[in-house]
Amino acid sequence: MDRICRWGFARLLSGLVAGAIILPAVMARVAEAHEVLALHASNLRWHAPAKSLTATFLGKDEKETAVLVLKKAAVFGTEVSIQSDASAITIVSGDSLRIAFPVDPAPDGAVSKVKMTGGDQPALLFNEKERARDRGKWIELVESKEKNVTIELANASFATVTFEAKALDQGLDATPPTPTAAQGAPGAVARTPGASGGADTELLHTVTPAQLRAASDAFANGVSRTCPHCSGSGKVTVSVQTGTRQEGRLTRPLYTDETRQCDRCRGTGHLRASDEVLNRLAGTFLKSLSSLKQDDPKSQDAISDAYKMITASMVGDFKTWTLLTENGRSILSQRTPVPGTPVIAKALIKQSYPKQNGKRLYLVEIGGTDKLVLVSDPVSADELQSGPALIGGLVESAERQTADRRAIAIVSQGFLVAPPIEKGWYWWWWWRTDGPADPPARNGGGFARPN
Repeated sequence: MDRICRWGFARLLSGLVAGAIILPAVMARVAEAHEVLALHASNLRWHAPAKSLTATFLGKDEKETAVLVLKKAAVFGTEVSIQSDASAITIVSGDSLRIAFPVDPAPDGAVSKVKMTGGDQPALLFNEKERARDRGKWIELVESKEKNVTIELANASFATVTFEAKALDQGLDATPPTPTAAQGAPGAVARTPGASGGADTELLHTVTPAQLRAASDAFANGVSRTCPHCSGSGKVTVSVQTGTRQEGRLTRPLYTDETRQCDRCRGTGHLRASDEVLNRLAGTFLKSLSSLKQDDPKSQDAISDAYKMITASMVGDFKTWTLLTENGRSILSQRTPVPGTPVIAKALIKQSYPKQNGKRLYLVEIGGTDKLVLVSDPVSADELQSGPALIGGLVESAERQTADRRAIAIVSQGFLVAPPIEKGWYWWWWWRTDGPADPPARNGGGFARPN
């Protein structure tokens, strides 16, 4: 049987070398899902279903700057209503054009109305008033080549933005038609036939290093962020009534301060996002990594920072890599997963192949299953011949088989990261995600199961 498997793997590798495996077109980084919201990483922090007239910020307990990127063509000539606890609303375009408006606080969030007009009579109205000092900046913003306009909400923990129905219609009219198969898929880069041994296509690399860092930081903060209620101490001071005292006819309560465990973080000092949010943030990060502008001089540092985040927040967190692996396995188990779907999972490396046509290739087996996956051309990868690793990539529609008819899925443009040495031992023991209470001791010490 081993001889048959080795023969099957050899046939697979020779097919790759000869160009027998044709990598299919991978869909664009993110599909256009909303007529008003632009295709931008910041918008993934907002809940805005297709055709919806509202966008709701998925905020945290602590204050932060909420960023919403809108299409100029959709919102110009319409009114945008913003209900939020933000201290200021800033209209931004490019790197230098900023128009800020202070907001008076309200118990359930102040409601501000912004009307942006372009054309021959450009005007920016905030709560139905125009400031003379903003006219020059607004005209410059209207005439700029930027297709989007950004709204920043400073010191916000919640926000709901409402659009006019007219904005959806204008955004739909401005959306280019979907190209036919003959015209080529969006986000694809044409190749010369036979230039790489096949008729494959690549992603359109449009993500900047700053956007990759933002996606990376968003996931890391989702895994663990400082609890704002206790400032990370895990404890809070509360006033507790201990008795009363009589002052004439008045009875006054007596209080004393007590230190108790924080009820929000349960004493850990940190908060964790829901599983649904973490899976979505992981997909955003992986798509950003896959579509990074690698010719940007700052891309190397961004990839290095992404690698460190993978090691610390994905590989280094028991709950996180088990969650991502469960989600990845559910996708890879499907008969025909959608091409371009992000997949992250713990895997065991079966074989590492030399570069073919400039691409690194790894054959892995998904943890807890016999599923074989070919990791093709990862953006960041450790050089390994065997052992456990966390793999990520975008699913491709091509699938191959070994000699004994085992299906081999293909994921590309992602990562393959091995745990550090001690964590590697920990990973080997926790091959089952619901492992026993404690792994055995090693070198005089043991590893406690994470909470």
